[in-house]
Amino acid sequence: MSEPGADPLEGIEFYSRGENNAIEMPGHMQGTPEIALGSRIVLRAGYWLNVCTPVTGYRPKIVIGDGVQANTGLRLSAANSIVLEENVICGPNVFIADTDHEYRHVGLPVLNQGITRTDGSVTVGAGSWLGTNSVVVGQVAIG
Repeated sequence: MSEPGADPLEGIEFYSRGENNAIEMPGHMQGTPEIALGSRIVLRAGYWLNVCTPVTGYRPKIVIGDGVQANTGLRLSAANSIVLEENVICGPNVFIADTDHEYRHVGLPVLNQGITRTDGSVTVGAGSWLGTNSVVVGQVAIG
């Protein structure tokens, strides 16, 4: 357990990271060189931020803008681009993905079939609110 006031993300490489963030533990981030965190964001415990394609660090695939507040259980899975613009609010257990699992090959486990696309994007516009248990998948722009 970290000491009070300690930065739980100390030493982790991000594409960029703002200041005055409140990131609760436990949580999980995969592909942090392609995750950009704004300033004054709140991520409650249980978050999962996942870059699900090879990480090059060339550009961010997950962008969380200034002032975003996410309740417990936020799940983001990006193959290409997920952007939460400034001051977005996410209720508990929000799931956002810019792709989906392939499933057309009946004799092959879904886990082994890969994903459906790597060029999708999801943008949640400034000031939007995603309520409890919202699911946003595919090529989507909200707000």
